[in-house]
Amino acid sequence: MGKRKSASKSLRFDVFNRDGFTCQYCGRTPPDTVLELDHLVAVANGGDNEELNLVTACADCNRGKAAKVLGAIKPSPDADLKRLKIEQETAEYKRYLEAAVRRDEQVALLVERIQCCWQDNFTMDTVPSEPVCKTWINRYAMESIEAGIIASVPTVHRGQIGTWNFSAMIRYVSAVIRNIEQGENDG
Repeated sequence: MGKRKSASKSLRFDVFNRDGFTCQYCGRTPPDTVLELDHLVAVANGGDNEELNLVTACADCNRGKAAKVLGAIKPSPDADLKRLKIEQETAEYKRYLEAAVRRDEQVALLVERIQCCWQDNFTMDTVPSEPVCKTWINRYAMESIEAGIIASVPTVHRGQIGTWNFSAMIRYVSAVIRNIEQGENDG
């Protein structure tokens, strides 16, 4: 048989507060009743004074049940902790959305910069599509992209790779950018 150790006043208050100062069996509240702590697993059955093993009960319910287990009473969750958790998650999600918007704005500026560099150097109205530019941005440094475009101009203008179509130009420039990036990483 377990030896009963008295719960501290602080622990009693915490459990009563968690349970809304309400008997978890019958729903009665002070001043209509005196509240006590009940052990979900009775001390006689090896229960302890851990907060999760304690529940608020009125004197009538607690004394009437003795060492019997009355169903699966679970301590009510701490509403303030749940609220704080939700507020924290909401704030984190809001920060994420704000960062995603800033990231998308920066990527849009980089895409525009690449397309302007292309237009300025190849003097043509057709520019790499946004997905092509984003692929380059995700793989390479901006300086390598611009250097690759500029380095490709003489070859493309001289027509050294036969008749250029736009997708052949994109493949060639992509290879030049990759070589520039690898050269910087090797050196």
